[in-house]
Amino acid sequence: QGLWGTIFSFLRNWGLSLAVVALAFAGYFLLWKSAILIAAGLLFAVSRTEGFNMIWAGLGREIGAREAAAQRRLAETEAALKDGGQKERHPELLQENARLGKELSLWKKNPRHAMLYLALSAMLLYPLQYFLVPRFTEAMTGLPMQSPESTLLYGRYLGALFFGNLIANAATARLPAVRLKFLGRVPLERFIQLGVLVLAGVWSATSLFPGNALAAALLILGAGALMTFSKKLSNRAWVQFVGLAFAAAAFLPYLFWGSSIVPVATMLYVSLLLAGMFFGPSMVSLVTGFQSSFDKKLLGKMIGVQGSLFNGAISIGIGGAVAVYGALNPAFPAFLGVLGAIYAGIGLLFLLAPRLFPG
Repeated sequence: QGLWGTIFSFLRNWGLSLAVVALAFAGYFLLWKSAILIAAGLLFAVSRTEGFNMIWAGLGREIGAREAAAQRRLAETEAALKDGGQKERHPELLQENARLGKELSLWKKNPRHAMLYLALSAMLLYPLQYFLVPRFTEAMTGLPMQSPESTLLYGRYLGALFFGNLIANAATARLPAVRLKFLGRVPLERFIQLGVLVLAGVWSATSLFPGNALAAALLILGAGALMTFSKKLSNRAWVQFVGLAFAAAAFLPYLFWGSSIVPVATMLYVSLLLAGMFFGPSMVSLVTGFQSSFDKKLLGKMIGVQGSLFNGAISIGIGGAVAVYGALNPAFPAFLGVLGAIYAGIGLLFLLAPRLFPG
């Protein structure tokens, strides 16, 4: 088609996206030096790709057994509705037909909803981990993050975040059982759970509260209680309440700021542990729901689109946190309250999540 034809075709497909990205960069340099503008421009470009539009339209999916069964049953109810000899069953069939239609619509939209909720998850974790916790650490030590004191405290806080994830994963693991002398058949996950409890005690005694046996015992009991609680939660519950867990991670230190009952620095350990506990299983559930929806030949392309949206959400989340922090003087404790309110808003969206997924 010649050089000019190729150029025209490229501009027709990508001209608007390039213009929006260029405007985003111009806005960054001329109006507001925030990652939000550039991320928004790039996300607009992603939204115009073939892969994104396929996800949004529910194309390229792999039909699972449950969805196929619903399709067969819908065909049966529609055939029965056309059968003049079953008029007495028409109200019942119409009701079932509507239910099946709604269920199949949710199956079709499942990848879209999973992709959006994964992006919201990014806006929960990354501003907390990479902005709130470092700034909080500096507020507690009175020293910049490059100092040994701040680096050590930040590492402890991240340890609490990841230890919460470890508690949930250990509690929800399901492994084969082994036969042991005097004990009979013991599921292998019991050894993992025991190891996590031992690790809780070691972490407390050697890092969090060195030499304090009571604190180590309390942390072991607390980890055991959280494991017991975690076993009772379904995949839907992890997703449904992850936003509120992050809201609590910001609100609890805000409420205990200046408290003589529980030091705010200690309260952040509890908050981060709870946030990490909910984040891990909810991410696994959403990622599994997204990736299991597609034909394996298309999975790489779809993961690329979802990853682009996820990374854009990280930039917007951190950029938003930076903007809020910069607008507050002094930043603490007000920043905790504002971020908690934002997380609570995201948490309300997660509370609605079960209505948007099939099954």
